[in-house]
Amino acid sequence: MRPSRLRLWSGALLLLLGGVLPARLSAQDPYVITGTVLDAESRQPIAGATVQVRTGATTGGTQTVTDAAGRYRLAARVPAGSYTVQFTRLGRASASRQVTLGAAREVQLEPVLLGTAVLQMEEVVVTGTGAPVARREVGNTVASVSGEAVNNAPAASSVD
Repeated sequence: MRPSRLRLWSGALLLLLGGVLPARLSAQDPYVITGTVLDAESRQPIAGATVQVRTGATTGGTQTVTDAAGRYRLAARVPAGSYTVQFTRLGRASASRQVTLGAAREVQLEPVLLGTAVLQMEEVVVTGTGAPVARREVGNTVASVSGEAVNNAPAASSVD
């Protein structure tokens, strides 16, 4: 007795799903990359540093931010292979580490040290009115800063 076409197609579909589906499910299990980010000089934790997995010249959509203790836990849904983990924080030099993801789903990286970096920021322009004006009559944001506060600010000086 010859098998029907329906049975042949059903068997082929089962074989196909049996071979492809487990591979797709294992690709969905994330790799977990953990570690800490510290200040290069004081070895104190850095909170708010961005940690992201880079694939070649582009970033994958996988990133996280360090907590108050400088710790991060990054769940990356990427296939096995070599990646660059990038560490950035405003006012800090960036750093990167190479990581190879394979059979082990959890990877612990050595502590990353970020040094300070000088940033060129845009200037702040302050304007004022020449005559006394009531705050309610001014058509913009009003804030009062005393001359003493300006002179005592780090790396600041005031001009008459």
